[in-house]
This record gives sequence, C-alpha cells and structure tokens, in this order.
Amino acid sequence: MDLDNIIPAEEQTTTTAMFEKIDRAGVGEFRRNDWYHAIRTHVDVAEFLKMPHAVKQDGDKDDHGQTDRDKCEHAFQALNGGDDVSLEQFQEKYLGFSFSIW
Repeated sequence: MDLDNIIPAEEQTTTTAMFEKIDRAGVGEFRRNDWYHAIRTHVDVAEFLKMPHAVKQDGDKDDHGQTDRDKCEHAFQALNGGDDVSLEQFQEKYLGFSFSIW
C-alpha cells in the first residue's frame, strides 16, 4: 500500500529506519531480543520508542510499580502480543495508522 497520501514521507522514513535498526538480521521482522538490543545500543531508537535507554533486569520502580524492563516488555507486547514483529505492525503502532481498515 502506498502511504504517501496518508502519512508524511519523513515520518515513514524515520519509522522504517528505526525498524531496520531493530531488525538486526534484516529479515523484515524482529524478535524480543532484537527489541531489547536496539533499545540498549541505539539511543535514537530508545528515544523514538519513548523507552529508557539503560534497561536493567531489576531496578527502581516508578509510581505505577513498573521497572524499566516492565515498560519495555509492555511496549513490545502491545505491538502484536509478543510474537515476531513485522514492519507493517511496527508502522501501525508508531505511525498511528491501521492497515486493517483496507
């Protein structure tokens, strides 16, 4: 689908670039371990995803009782329930556009 008439090209380019940094294997989808690796190693990815850059297994909890790891895990689960994530699913979440209406 051509999103050029719906989503500005700059936003598409940024989202695709972030996806490609997460998709370390370059196979068109990424897994949970790729997600965490990208957040820890690419500050720009962490900022784009609005995730803490220094994700610790354990750590201080926020006012809602969540650690940084909890926040990252919830965000990953929200993409598609925890399975491998495709570019289309990533765009749906981070561009705020649903392909399912087509």
